[in-house]
Amino acid sequence: MKQALLALSVIALPSLLSAQPTMDQSDAPQVDDVFPYITGSYTPVTTGGADVLWDLSGIGTSAATNLPFESPDATAYGDLYPTATLALDGGNTIQFMRSDATGLYVVGVYKDLGSQSIQIHFTDEELFLPYPCTFNTTFADPYTYTYDYTGGTVNGGGNRSYIADGFGTLVLPYDTIYNVLKLSGVDTTSESIPGQSYVTVVDQVYFYKPGIHYYLLSAQSL
Repeated sequence: MKQALLALSVIALPSLLSAQPTMDQSDAPQVDDVFPYITGSYTPVTTGGADVLWDLSGIGTSAATNLPFESPDATAYGDLYPTATLALDGGNTIQFMRSDATGLYVVGVYKDLGSQSIQIHFTDEELFLPYPCTFNTTFADPYTYTYDYTGGTVNGGGNRSYIADGFGTLVLPYDTIYNVLKLSGVDTTSESIPGQSYVTVVDQVYFYKPGIHYYLLSAQSL
């Protein structure tokens, strides 16, 4: 299965110069931000380097679903995640986060599955984006979590290994965005319950821009 927020095509034009962007704590999501979630088909993104033009102008996109960033106590489940400073509210799924000078972290996730809910608690937080992050920044972050499901406890964990391998200009159907930073990496997650275990490996690409408080685009291959 392959999916992405947007379909991607890449053209390298070294003559189109961009400033080298750096993401820091000032670029973390804030309460009252809105994340417009848009889906599309998948095309691999492999081009990196300096002053790259990633041309996505011809892609088709779905309508945006606007997801609010809220204070954790504005949700019904904020008391379950006392270290969180922010919640990305997707309705049936709420991601609880915190940020500081070292990065943006995921501390828990609440999922409503109708008659059952999943309350994921990270015993070792997941580093989503380190601060500062600029061209050639690398990071590898292990994380662990637990949750109860159908009467049993699921123990999970994994590793996120990334490099900021490019910067330049991102062309979308609605705008041209300069000074973006591309991150490429692999997310590996394993879960175990008595008698069963699962491993998921995802190749992931993100695009960021200073001043925009969340990623511009994410593409993944499972």
